[in-house]
Amino acid sequence: MAAQPARPGPALTVLRDRPYLAFVVLDGLLSMHNLLLDVVLPLWVLHRTNAPRWMIAAILLTNTVAVVLLQVRAARGTDEPGAAARASRSGALCLAVACVVFSFSGGVSATLAGVLLLLGALAHVLGEIRQSAGSWGMSFALAPEHAQGQYQGTYAMGSDLGKMIAPALLTWLAVDHGGPGWLAMALGFALAGAAMPGIADRALRGRKDAPDAVAA
Repeated sequence: MAAQPARPGPALTVLRDRPYLAFVVLDGLLSMHNLLLDVVLPLWVLHRTNAPRWMIAAILLTNTVAVVLLQVRAARGTDEPGAAARASRSGALCLAVACVVFSFSGGVSATLAGVLLLLGALAHVLGEIRQSAGSWGMSFALAPEHAQGQYQGTYAMGSDLGKMIAPALLTWLAVDHGGPGWLAMALGFALAGAAMPGIADRALRGRKDAPDAVAA
């Protein structure tokens, strides 16, 4: 990337970019899924299901293998804003499906709980890969070239905030409230993902209206 000269106007242009800030907030909420398998699901398996404890290791192994096999293929074509937004939306819908499947794994037999947990883990890893690819694609494509530094810093801050509140919030929803908590989580992921294409469209329209905007 070529060096960009200083430009007139406010130094922190990202704070005036409402579509990008909306993306950062929603992406931060979606990024909470990263704590599901590491923190929330192990507690769910131990305290609210009849599945054996070794299912926790099986879920993590399933996630690792699926990421290795599918990551590159699932991330293709997400370097354009519209495609990245659609990837984020489809990933969020997969995460919602995973939460719904997890919600049915409580209070059933150990065998059925194990099957549902593995199915949910597969839906989760698909959502994880697609949402992460869409997130990265949107973070760069919606940011003007001359201000990538401040935009990427803001993007990272949103993700960090989401990960900071995720353990307490998601554990409270899943472990303390069971099935309804998982369904609330699913609804939140689905709504956040559904808003991404509209945000991308608003950001691109705003860039076309700005005379000094640079296409990313």
